[in-house]
Amino acid sequence: MSIIYHGIKRAPKMGYLAMQKKLLMQEMVRKSSSGTSSLRTETNAFEETFFIPRENWATVEPETMSNAIPAIASCIVDGQFALSAKKEYKTFPDPMDKNQDSFLLVPEITREELGHFLQSRVAKTPKSGAHNAFKHPERYLKYGDVTMKLAEALRDASNVTYFAKLIQRVAPKSYAQAEAEVVVTRKFLENFTGDNVRFLSRGFSVPGDHTGQTSFGYRWPYGKVCIITPFNFPLEIPVLQLLGALYMGNRVLLHVDSRVSIVMEQFLRLMHACGMPTEDVDLIHCDGQIMGELLEQLQPRMTLFTGSQGVAERLALQLKGRVKLEDAGFDWKILGPDAKEEELQFTAYQCDQDAYACSGQKCSAQSILFAHANWMRLGVCDAMASLAKKRNLTDLTVGPVLTKTTEQMLTHVRQILSQIEGSKVLFGGKELQNHNIPERYGAIEPTAVFVPLKEMMKTRDNFELVTTEIFGPFQIVVEYDDSTLPDVLKAMEKMENHLTAAIVSNDVDFRRKVLSETVNGTTYVGNRARTTGAPQNHWFGPAGDPRAGGIGTKEAIQLVWSSHREVIVDDNESKKNWTQPAQS
Repeated sequence: MSIIYHGIKRAPKMGYLAMQKKLLMQEMVRKSSSGTSSLRTETNAFEETFFIPRENWATVEPETMSNAIPAIASCIVDGQFALSAKKEYKTFPDPMDKNQDSFLLVPEITREELGHFLQSRVAKTPKSGAHNAFKHPERYLKYGDVTMKLAEALRDASNVTYFAKLIQRVAPKSYAQAEAEVVVTRKFLENFTGDNVRFLSRGFSVPGDHTGQTSFGYRWPYGKVCIITPFNFPLEIPVLQLLGALYMGNRVLLHVDSRVSIVMEQFLRLMHACGMPTEDVDLIHCDGQIMGELLEQLQPRMTLFTGSQGVAERLALQLKGRVKLEDAGFDWKILGPDAKEEELQFTAYQCDQDAYACSGQKCSAQSILFAHANWMRLGVCDAMASLAKKRNLTDLTVGPVLTKTTEQMLTHVRQILSQIEGSKVLFGGKELQNHNIPERYGAIEPTAVFVPLKEMMKTRDNFELVTTEIFGPFQIVVEYDDSTLPDVLKAMEKMENHLTAAIVSNDVDFRRKVLSETVNGTTYVGNRARTTGAPQNHWFGPAGDPRAGGIGTKEAIQLVWSSHREVIVDDNESKKNWTQPAQS
């Protein structure tokens, strides 16, 4: 069975931009000769022409997505945009309006159509990659140039607004949170423009044992790779991982959660317009079972998975360990003994942001708060409650939960209350009022449930219930004191996920104690410590697992998207009087 390839509006070729530059330069020379221009004016004039009109690449309008004008996603195979031959779409409702039950249409690739992806340029990429230190090194420069153009495109305010609003439509969050996702993506791109792409492949040399022998270390691509990303960061996670993979010389099969994949599809169109070789990335929309079958047949050399722990473990087995994982994050924050009245409001604010921004749908969200008795006496929970009550649907500071229903989340609250002696709802624990969120999604108030430390640690069942990740606006609060700190550290040791953490304290001895006995890959320390809001300038990823992957930095890209290769050169001139030694 074939899939249907269809024409799209394409951006002007780079040759067109070069022609525009030439015409502009001619015009500048003409004005300069007549004395009507200055160098600064000329420079600004050229910068203003470095612009690709959105109508040349975008095919979706966030403001008008509806049943009447649905957004329609396409797959990409060998640089061509394609739909399923059966013309079957999976429909998704507007997360904010249950009456708009098909505002997004995503093609469902069938088992019979997988052959197209198995015969694509990505699938046929050799283990040596599309480029490496010896093969097509000019592609490092190409991607430095493409990255510069992408960064420049995201400096255009209208493009920032476009992607932020598109994110809001499919994964509702406040505009500030959606815009921050676009800005962090742009800053990442700015970090890797120009020669910074090839600097990622910088190696080393070591003198050998004799004249003519030298060891050289290289960063080497895997070849064909796969990226699987979730719904909660539709732009930032896939873009950062995708570009890292491409920089190192890989070609990529990309699968983004179908609920939000339209965002990345639009960004890929922008990447094409900025000069990315179109055959370097295949984009597929399909369900989990079909994706599993494709992976089984494709056998990518490396797969980056961001998402739930259960799926991560299945992929690790299916792909024989050739994976890097950014799986679930049941993330803890501990408020140290040095509580101060003047820091109460900021601490409560940061706790509220970490637990409830994006409706708690961050892998770095604050899932459990260990608050020292000194903070509890100051009223940190009351301060959090006051802030949580200000969150509302109007500005999307709280919104729909896309992986749990309202009943599932409230059932979890009831289970804790019935099973854990002494537990209680501190605030929330109710369905949002006057909402129009579809029943397949969740809609609850920002919620905090207090659990006694002793009861949490009493049995395995209690511990597993309390540390179940909800991925919604929900957190556990536990009180401890100096004498029960060892029990808190035992709780951290028993947890399975070690993504982010925060140690809110300026007490050096306390910080050293907690740091020395924990392993979370991204740990914030200090009286302003948080668990969320990772910028592009530091590693973000779990620790304590050899499969742990990272994102954002040079080290993360090198770890996830390349392997080490050692080449030993031994080419001393032959010796006429060489005598064969005894064999050994």
